Amino acid sequence: MSFEKKEPRRLGIYFFFDENGVVDLYNVFLLNGMRKHVSEILVVCNGNLTEKGKAVFASCADKVLVRENEGFDVWAYKEALASYGWEKLQNDFDEIILFNFTIYGPVYPFEEMFASMDFQDVDFWGITVGNETHVNPWKQNGLSYQPAHIQSHFIAIRSPMFNSHSFHKYWDSMCKITCYEDAIAFHEVIFTKHFSDIGFKWKTYVETNDIDQNTTVYPLLICPLELVKNRRCPIVKRKSFFVDIKEYIHSTMGEPAYELFAFIKNETDFDEDLILQNLLRSCNQYDIRNCLQLNYILPSNMNQSLPGNRQKKIALFLHIYYADLIEKMFFYAQSMPIDADVYITTDSVEKKEKIQNVFSELSCNMLHTEIIPNRGRDVGALLIAFAKYAPKYDYICFAHDKKSKNVKPYTAGESFSYLCFESILKSKQYVENIIAVFEENPRLGILSPPAPYHSSFYSIMGREWGSNFLNCERLAKELKLTVDMNPEKPPIAPLGTEFWFRGEALTPLFDYGFTYDNFPDEQMVTSKSKKSENILHCIERIYSFVAQQQGFFAAWVMPESIAAMEITMLNYYQRSLGDAFNAPKTNQGHRFPQQLALAREQRTFVTVTKKQQRWLADQLKKTRKAMHVYENLLFISRKDMKWLQKQCDAKDEALLEAKQAITAKNMPSDLLAILRKDMKWLQKQCDAKDEALLEAKQAITAKNMPSDLLAILRKDMEWLQKQCDAKDEALSEAKQVISAKNEYIHFLEERM
Repeated sequence: MSFEKKEPRRLGIYFFFDENGVVDLYNVFLLNGMRKHVSEILVVCNGNLTEKGKAVFASCADKVLVRENEGFDVWAYKEALASYGWEKLQNDFDEIILFNFTIYGPVYPFEEMFASMDFQDVDFWGITVGNETHVNPWKQNGLSYQPAHIQSHFIAIRSPMFNSHSFHKYWDSMCKITCYEDAIAFHEVIFTKHFSDIGFKWKTYVETNDIDQNTTVYPLLICPLELVKNRRCPIVKRKSFFVDIKEYIHSTMGEPAYELFAFIKNETDFDEDLILQNLLRSCNQYDIRNCLQLNYILPSNMNQSLPGNRQKKIALFLHIYYADLIEKMFFYAQSMPIDADVYITTDSVEKKEKIQNVFSELSCNMLHTEIIPNRGRDVGALLIAFAKYAPKYDYICFAHDKKSKNVKPYTAGESFSYLCFESILKSKQYVENIIAVFEENPRLGILSPPAPYHSSFYSIMGREWGSNFLNCERLAKELKLTVDMNPEKPPIAPLGTEFWFRGEALTPLFDYGFTYDNFPDEQMVTSKSKKSENILHCIERIYSFVAQQQGFFAAWVMPESIAAMEITMLNYYQRSLGDAFNAPKTNQGHRFPQQLALAREQRTFVTVTKKQQRWLADQLKKTRKAMHVYENLLFISRKDMKWLQKQCDAKDEALLEAKQAITAKNMPSDLLAILRKDMKWLQKQCDAKDEALLEAKQAITAKNMPSDLLAILRKDMEWLQKQCDAKDEALSEAKQVISAKNEYIHFLEERM
C-alpha cells in the first residue's frame, strides 16, 4: 500500500518516560516536527508527569494518557491502541506511527522522509534497521539468531496491517514485559520478522544494506555521522551521548558521538542545546564527558580567537598559605588578563605584607588582599571569603599554593602542582583561549586539570571517589542536587581544587552559607578533626555536580605540553600492561614475576573475553561493597575492643576484690582452690578464650557457694557469654570477607 493519490490520516502514538516526570524541550521540538504530518497525537506516559510536564504535552499533543510504569514501551503502546479500539482505528486512520522519547530530532524536516515513504508500496516501515546477527543476545524469545528488524523508536503501520487479525492477535496476546531485555526480545527484534513471515512488506527510510553485521549490528549508534550526514537520517539516538564508552571503544576510536554532535552543531539547524539540556538534567556527567570527548587541549603560545572588546568580567581568586611559594603564585598570576580583578587570601599579617609587596608589580584591574582564619584551607577561602565576590564575575579562576608532603618522593607532589598550574595558568595566550572556550560553549561550567596518574597518584585511577561517596551524597541532599551520582562512575572533579568556572555555575555552594566552623581547625589532631576533614575532599568532588544541577557541564583542560606528557605516560602504562599479560608463562603456569609485580603495582587488570569482563565488573562491585562492610566492621570492632578493655580492667578489679573476700572467709581449701581455678578461667574469657564455659557454670552450680557470690559470678558469665557470641559473629563475618578477597586475588593472579 502507498499514499501516492491521497493524503493519509495518521495517528502518532508517542511513548514517554522520565524518572522524575520532567518533560524537556526536545520532546516538544520532536512532536511539533511530527504535527504537520499527523492528524492526531496521543502521548502515553509511563509513571507520573509533573504539572508543568502535563501542560507542556497539552500544548503539542491532542491527548495525554498517564499510566502505571509497567510493561515498558510495549505495554504502553498496547494500552494506547486499546484506548481507541480496533474499530475506531480502522474508521479514522490510514497509518499509525509508534515512536518514542529515545530519539532527538528532526535534524532535517520530516517532510523529506514522508514524501519519500508515501510512494513506497509497503505495509509497515521505519527509519533505521538493526542488523541481523548470527548470535541472539535475547535468547528468551527462542530464536537462534537476531533477525534484521525495524528499530522500535519509530515504526509506521498502514491500515491493511493494523486492521488485520494477525495484528490484533499480536497485541491482544502480548506477554507480560518485566524488564528491558523482555521488551527487546518479545517485541523489537521479532516484530518485523513476525509480520514479514506472515506476508506483510516492510522497508526503512535510511538504507544501510551496505553496512552489515561485519561492520556493526547497530548502524545508528556506531555510524551515526554516516547516516545523518550522507543518508539524511532525520533522527539520532539519545543514548549516543551517554552510552557506556566501552560500546564505542570496542569498535571505534570513540568518535561516533563526538563527530555527530559537532556536525549537528555546525552543519544543521537543529539546536544542540536541546540535547545538552536533556543530558545534563538526566544523565551521569562521566558518560557525557566520555561520549562527547569533553577534553580541551589548548595552545599556550597563540590565541585561538581574537579577544576583541571583551564585555565579560574576569577574576582570579588565589589563596596563599606558604610564604615560600608567594613568588611562584605571582609568576602564574601574571598569566591573567590585565583587565582581571585579583583577590588573595592568607592567614597572617606578615604573609599579607609580603604578598602585597610581591604582587604590587602585577598588571591587573584591581588587587585585593585579606586575612582569613586558618580553617578550611583553600576550600574555606573559596566558599566563605570569596563567596561574596563571585556573583560579580562571568568567569573565575581559582588557585592556591600546593604542597603534597604526604606523597613521596616529594617531586611527585610537586609535579601534581605543576599539572594544576600549567593547566589553568600556563600563559596569557593560554588563559585567553580558556576564556574563548567558555564564550563558545554557553553550557560549559567548569574547566579543570585532568586527574594526576603519575607516580603513586596512579592509585587514584578507578578510585576517584576514594571513601567520600556517602559524604558527597549527604551534602548533595543538603544542596538539593538531583543529578545522577554513581559510585561506579567518577566525578569530573578538580581533584587539586584548582580550576576555572562560570560564576553562576557554583551559586548553590556560595549561597549555602558555609562558615569556618564547618571546617577543621588546622591545629587540632583529634579524631574528630580528621573526620571533619572529609568535608574538604567531599566538596572537592561535588563542584561538578553543582554545576550540572545548574545546567552546565564540566570538562578537562590542558595545554599541548601537558597533553604530550599525558599521552607518553598513558602509553607507558598500556605497554607495561601488554608486557605483563603477553609475557610467556613459567613452568608453573604463571607470568614472569617482574611483569606480574608491575601489573600489581599499577593496580590494573586486563581480561580477554566480554564474559570475563562482566564477571570481573560484578566481582569488583561485590569486593567494593565487602571492603565498605569490612571497614565499618573494623571501625566497630576497634570501638568494641576499647570498650572491652575497659570491661576487662573492671573485671580485674572485681576479681581482686573477690579473691580478697574469699580469703577473708576462711573457706575450706578445696572449695577455695576450685574458686581460684574458676577465677583464672574467667580471666581467660576476658582475653576472648571461651572454652568450657558451660562446664564452669555446672561446676560452680554444683558447689554450695554463698548465694550472693554465686549470683555475681553467674551474672558475669552471662555478660561474658554475650560478648563472646558477638565477637564470634564479627570474627566469622570478617573471615568470610577475607576469604572472599583471597579467592578473588588468587583468581586475578591466575589470569595474569
